Amino acid sequence: MKVWGHASVGLIGAMMVIFGVLLIPMVTNMILVYVVKQIMLVCPCSQLYPAWKEPSNNVPLYQSFYFLEIQNPDQALKGAKPIMKEVGPYTYNLTMYRNAKEWNLNNTVTYTQPIWYEFVRSHSVGSDEDVITTINFPFVAAANSVKYNSTFLKMMISSIAVTTKTTLFKRLKIKEILWGYYDPFLNESQKFAGKKLIPDDHFGFLMGRNGTTNGLYNSFTGVDDYRKVAKIEYWNNTNSLNWWCSEEANMINGTDGTMFHPFIDKSEVLYLFNPDTCRSLPYIYKEDTSYLGIPLHHYYVPPYVYANSTMYPPNEEFCQKHSRFSGVFNTSACSRGAPMGLSNPHFLYGSKDLQESIDGLNPNVSLHESFFQIEPIMGMPYIFAERLQINLFVESIPHITGTGNVRSFYYPFLWFEEKVIVKMEDAMKYKDNILKINTIVFNLKIVLSIIGGALILLAIVFISKKVVSPVRRDRDELKNATREPVKDVPGSTLIVNDNQTYQNRDSDETSPLLHTA
Repeated sequence: MKVWGHASVGLIGAMMVIFGVLLIPMVTNMILVYVVKQIMLVCPCSQLYPAWKEPSNNVPLYQSFYFLEIQNPDQALKGAKPIMKEVGPYTYNLTMYRNAKEWNLNNTVTYTQPIWYEFVRSHSVGSDEDVITTINFPFVAAANSVKYNSTFLKMMISSIAVTTKTTLFKRLKIKEILWGYYDPFLNESQKFAGKKLIPDDHFGFLMGRNGTTNGLYNSFTGVDDYRKVAKIEYWNNTNSLNWWCSEEANMINGTDGTMFHPFIDKSEVLYLFNPDTCRSLPYIYKEDTSYLGIPLHHYYVPPYVYANSTMYPPNEEFCQKHSRFSGVFNTSACSRGAPMGLSNPHFLYGSKDLQESIDGLNPNVSLHESFFQIEPIMGMPYIFAERLQINLFVESIPHITGTGNVRSFYYPFLWFEEKVIVKMEDAMKYKDNILKINTIVFNLKIVLSIIGGALILLAIVFISKKVVSPVRRDRDELKNATREPVKDVPGSTLIVNDNQTYQNRDSDETSPLLHTA
């Protein structure tokens, strides 16, 4: 019975090990999944809703602009290699909120997200009144639009440029480049070509964007499937773009980047859709990292995104077949024909001929690569940095004298960084809640496994003693018995120390009888 008692102790220990290693994590994981699912919903009933509705109230949003100022405009116009110098940052604080238009029966929400920009002098290198020499964007776009037209039309554009004293390079204030300025060349061209071709006589990179939206979104709430949360179903009432050469390239994939679905796996490719990039950008896992002790996954935009189809054949689906340079993604199809291209800042990961086409570029992974660091359980980016460079393809066009003998390649116009870092108090709030559950579970699993293992070991020791002790006791008793004095019994045969002795029945003498084992 005592053996069975000790066996019970071992059984209890084994059950504690199993419970610690398997059952507690399983049960806790079920609870964790349920809690996360309830939090990570886009609906007025969820804890996430205030942050979803007014994201800039929860995390500071900044967009910094860097301009590539040309240092030798006259020489470059004559064919010399351009020398450029980076000027920036000029930083704006972004205020953004989502205006829910309709909560739909298919568990989606239709909304707009207007954005306001406010210049932040303390985060900038100078005033937005600073003046730099930059590419004359409207002139380059106009010249490019007629390069395959008649000589007469090109000469007219050239004549307007001469009349308005328009050249390939222009001195402008920072705020003019971004928010718009009156352009005499555009005004005269509008008179000649009409408002249908040239709708405005002003130009600015962000003109008309302050306080406005970039489209109508329709995304999933995650109520019926948490893996769909924040995934964009439609943008401007369509689930497909019409700019590229294949159905797959035109697909709208992923979210707007402010959140992703919970329980992210490292093998997943996460997509971010931004209308300004004219496509969904893939982000792939790079490495594990952490922020304030919170484990995060680092995702980045892989180099192949901006490669031409020679370097990366699948990019032929984005109509990059005839792109001369690898490292610039041609977006003229979605830029009203303007010869624009997107790239990493300073042509990071671009081909050697692209990087060496300009003096003054210094590509740096830590400064110029787009990435986000995401908490995989909740699917929330804690650090986000989108970095994009806007480039203009400039070339000398016959009969348009303003283009001179300039070299034909992409000129960097500007690059920007949109960066978000979660506030420390919000990060610590997460760490004290969800992460604490995981820590408790891990510690409890270890403790139960140790106690259970100790009980199993203890039971084995006790059982071994109970089984081995009787055998050892019997052996000792037998050994002791052979060493005691033996009384003479007539006619008996004695075995002593493996030797047999024979005792004569009729005699007191004993004679040894050798025994071979």
